[in-house]
Amino acid sequence: VQEIVNKSSVAIPDIIIDGQARQAEQAFKDNLIQRGQTWQEYLKTEKLTEEKYRKRKRPTAKQNVKTSLILTAIAKLEKVTVTQSQRDGQIQQLKQKYTDKAMQAELDKPDNKRDIEGRLMADKTVNKLLDYAAK
Repeated sequence: VQEIVNKSSVAIPDIIIDGQARQAEQAFKDNLIQRGQTWQEYLKTEKLTEEKYRKRKRPTAKQNVKTSLILTAIAKLEKVTVTQSQRDGQIQQLKQKYTDKAMQAELDKPDNKRDIEGRLMADKTVNKLLDYAAK
């Protein structure tokens, strides 16, 4: 997949990259909280400013967006789909893994359902590419 992404040329508006970067930053902040550390403590420990952190993470955000766009295009061409049943099954597996009621409620939010569906779509697309490579 990485080889396909590296060989592909995709124009990505800054607003999309910025959105991905903000989502990744928020997920990282949430993870810090779960580990008992604040955002400011992390920045101080790493000797970073918010601006330096964001500048460092922007290439990763751009690469993630590019990968997602390319996988989405391949999925469309290959007619890869995720059914509601598959998505709901994945959510149930996650609920068994995460027994905290607040976390289970998070899994039922529309944004998280879309995210889970997107991950399943990406997994199925990558598996299809791997099947082609194995032939």
